[in-house]
Amino acid sequence: MLRSFARYVELPDHTRSHQLRQPLADLAAGSVRFAAPGVGRGAYQQSAVGTQPNRGRAGKRGADRRRPRKADLGVGKRLPAQHVAERTRSAVPGRDHGAECIIRAVLVLASRSPRRARLLREAGYEIDIVPADIDESRLDGEQPRRYVSRVAADKAAAVAAQAGDRIVVAADTVVLIDGLVLGKPADRREAASMLDRLSGRTHDVLTGMVVVRGARALDAVEATRVTFATLDAARIAWYAGTGEPDDKAGAYAVQGIGSRFVERIEGSYTNVVGLPISLVDRFVRVLEAS
Repeated sequence: MLRSFARYVELPDHTRSHQLRQPLADLAAGSVRFAAPGVGRGAYQQSAVGTQPNRGRAGKRGADRRRPRKADLGVGKRLPAQHVAERTRSAVPGRDHGAECIIRAVLVLASRSPRRARLLREAGYEIDIVPADIDESRLDGEQPRRYVSRVAADKAAAVAAQAGDRIVVAADTVVLIDGLVLGKPADRREAASMLDRLSGRTHDVLTGMVVVRGARALDAVEATRVTFATLDAARIAWYAGTGEPDDKAGAYAVQGIGSRFVERIEGSYTNVVGLPISLVDRFVRVLEAS
């Protein structure tokens, strides 16, 4: 059975309500058609063997209505990964539809975080990872927003010299509650202490982000509110023992086992994971246009 995985191509703001679906399986098979906004399923049927008019029940039984054979669908045929990638990059909507391809120039991620890398790749970006080797310690008396903003700027500056004209994305994320900044726990005992503080309460997740290209830099601090369920000591000990909190700000992963404890999110979900992707996209588009 042929599986069709869909990726979404973002349109400009004035046409954002009309999103185009682009099956990756069809890309690999070499038959892709981008329907104009507003065209529904009744107009055409798309398959890996071509696009045929939808004749409805009254249509004649002919070659266009037969069940596609495995040979037609490309089942059993293997395409080199590089070939598929080239097809994916080159399949862009026609200009008459005003669509914008989400695959852009390669971004440089100034972070070791596998979560940030995964968020960018899932959003359609190609990335190079160049970790920034800086001191991320908080200064005495430094306000939380200033702290994450400064660390993100330091990461960007450390990597920008190696990036040339490429766009560098740098970020730093912390959890804020009771005026306390919760970074990554030093050990599992500290992780349990953080989880106990978050239990049954609402906290803020702050991400300082800097996007740089050459001499131009854009920066912001994104804030998201997260409400936790009440956790008893046994659940806290169990979760800390899974090891998932070890390298997470605030000692939990909203995209992992820690999702069990999150009752409500107000704001950007990807910000809680570690990178506000919508904000990244906005900054990248500005820098690409400059």
